[in-house]
Amino acid sequence: MAAKMPLQGTETPSNFSVFSLLRKGSPLIVQWMSTIYGAAMSLGISVLLARSMGPDAFGAYTYIYVLAMFLALIQDAGLKTLFLRERASPTAALKALNQTLPRQALLHLVISSLMLMLLACLASRWIDGFALAAAVFCFSAITLVTWLSSWLKGAGEFSKDAFFQVCSRSLSALMILSSIAIFGLTPVAIFSAWGLGLLLTFVWFRRELPMLIKAPLMLPVWAYRSAFVFLLLDLLTTIYHRVDIVILHSVLGYVPQVGSYAVACRLIDGVMLLATPVALVIFRRMRHLAETPEGSVNFSRKAILIAFAIGALLAGGGWISGGWGVGLLFGSAYVDETQPIMGWLSISLFFALPNFVLTQCAVATHQERFFLISAAFSLFANVCLNAWLVPLHGAMGAAWATVSSEAILTICLLLGGILAVKPDTSAH
Repeated sequence: MAAKMPLQGTETPSNFSVFSLLRKGSPLIVQWMSTIYGAAMSLGISVLLARSMGPDAFGAYTYIYVLAMFLALIQDAGLKTLFLRERASPTAALKALNQTLPRQALLHLVISSLMLMLLACLASRWIDGFALAAAVFCFSAITLVTWLSSWLKGAGEFSKDAFFQVCSRSLSALMILSSIAIFGLTPVAIFSAWGLGLLLTFVWFRRELPMLIKAPLMLPVWAYRSAFVFLLLDLLTTIYHRVDIVILHSVLGYVPQVGSYAVACRLIDGVMLLATPVALVIFRRMRHLAETPEGSVNFSRKAILIAFAIGALLAGGGWISGGWGVGLLFGSAYVDETQPIMGWLSISLFFALPNFVLTQCAVATHQERFFLISAAFSLFANVCLNAWLVPLHGAMGAAWATVSSEAILTICLLLGGILAVKPDTSAH
């Protein structure tokens, strides 16, 4: 019997196969798998801490965590984004200097971390200084791990980075659980064990570290200039997403509302974490398309439309079932106060996901300054809304402020022309 001939117009392209499709999608798949695993581990630790500590103590722990997150901006200095961008597609003017960046960045991290830990201990009169010092140590390890992750992602080694992330999450979680079992639920024990686990992972993957080129032992002043905009972006983003916790604590003190709001924020952060692998793949694509601005804009517009659609689905799901999820994970002690907060914070996802994509577009196409202005305006609105609404409505007011400021940022970026076709200026 003669073999069946394919119908006209249905021939399979010679360069297409299931294996080639899987190969193209494998970076995103492995990143997603590692991110889901990391989110599950992080959520599991948060659930354990929240259930064991209760709303009051968990709110105090979150407050120390947020303060250390602000100090971590000094430790990072915007260098993680510089690592990622220059590794993905080096800027012509920085090629010669990029070789010395790992060594000089490490020196900066050691000096800044020691100084911040000393200042934290000296501030014990006003805050739990030893807990804050332990948190600074933890974030120094987080910064180190983040730099190596950016180094691997920038080179397109997504599978290797995924394995690195899984190992770092596993070992740090194991160290945290062991520390809790031995020393109890104290912030010092939790942060110290967390940082130690990450450092051990970093040592384990020492073969993947960039070569430390012999160079004069000096701080990377040139990198500070190149990464200054990234530092400002990180500063604005951190204040933007964490100033509500600080204002809530300052206005309300150590009350259950702060812990309930922190629980809702953890769930929203988990959703945004799952979007990170997609954003990184999009960033690399935008970075390579930056040489052809029209193609980059078309790709960015499609990505943003998809982000709006996914954000709408997640917002609806969070509004309907957010309270049920909080009760299931964190216990009945959080349900009553967290359920309405969770509903409103879920709505912010409709704007937060497109903002995530627009951020990658700005960095990839050297429009950081425009994004910086838009983010600064949105941050100003966020602080003003929190200062007005939190004293009147407590945690619910903070949730309303978050939704409003996310919407303001989206409007500013879209109407401001971030997706307009512009020539690439990376050489400058």
